[in-house]
Amino acid sequence: MKKVILDTSVIIDHVRGKDKTLIKLLQLQQEKKVEILVPVLVIFEFYSGLSLKNKEIFNKTEELFSRFKIVELSPEVAKLAAEINRKKKLYKKIGAVDILIAAMAKYYSATLATKNTKDFQLIPGLKYLKG
Repeated sequence: MKKVILDTSVIIDHVRGKDKTLIKLLQLQQEKKVEILVPVLVIFEFYSGLSLKNKEIFNKTEELFSRFKIVELSPEVAKLAAEINRKKKLYKKIGAVDILIAAMAKYYSATLATKNTKDFQLIPGLKYLKG
């Protein structure tokens, strides 16, 4: 089964009703064609920008996240991210969280679903869906 790592941008656009990428991926997951993985770092990014005053949005988001496999940051992924960062000198070009998310995609041999192709294209060998 193909693995897809979600970047925060795809979830944000879904919640805002701007894009259908996540709906398509959820359908593929239901058909057992893909497994959707969400890095714990994406949860951090998403909730950092979410106004928790709106309980309806919060509850819908909680239900949405329950449909994904949440993947933790491991020492192996951190070391891979550090290697990518060091070799490509990315620390001045793209955020640390994005480097870590990309490393998770590489570690899990997953395709990254993102709207932020500008930054992620700096990482060699990364497969991504252009949402």
